[in-house]
Amino acid sequence: MTKKAKNKRKKIILSIFDKMLTVDFEQITIKALCDAADISVGTFYHYFKDKSGFFIQIFSLFDDYIEEELLPTLTDENEINNFLNFCNGFATYTNGYDVKILRSIYSSVLSFSNEHEMERPFFRIPYEILLNAQKKQQISPDFNIEDLTKALIISLRGYVYDWAWHEGSYDLVEYIHKFAVLFINALK
Repeated sequence: MTKKAKNKRKKIILSIFDKMLTVDFEQITIKALCDAADISVGTFYHYFKDKSGFFIQIFSLFDDYIEEELLPTLTDENEINNFLNFCNGFATYTNGYDVKILRSIYSSVLSFSNEHEMERPFFRIPYEILLNAQKKQQISPDFNIEDLTKALIISLRGYVYDWAWHEGSYDLVEYIHKFAVLFINALK
């Protein structure tokens, strides 16, 4: 997808969220999504396969952030530092969203299947970091990296869901950083 198309897709997604914070996304129609974004149904289908495709594309905004902004900063020879920077980048990015949006995303989107989830940068980058940490003997060789990555992602999503559920009443970045330190230290 071209940079222009990515920007258009992002604009559509954000305009829908901006206008529909209080709507139950499971009950919303494609026509309502189009009306909120002030686009035609044809334009919607140009950017999204269907309603579930729209919700899945919400995560592409984060994937774009990972690849374009976060990945270039993960250059430390010490993979532990890269791991902590990845987790902090995730927390900082997520912290920028309204808690109502996050509650809607986590309540609606997670019910949609995504068979290619492990290929997403959100999974692939921490997988590579943990694999490199294991190769460099910075963490124990006794762990299955795919299982670790899945546990990490489930935990990160759990923190975000909890934070949104509690109306952002605590410092998400601080909590995820504490978790990341605990997680990586347990792997040594």
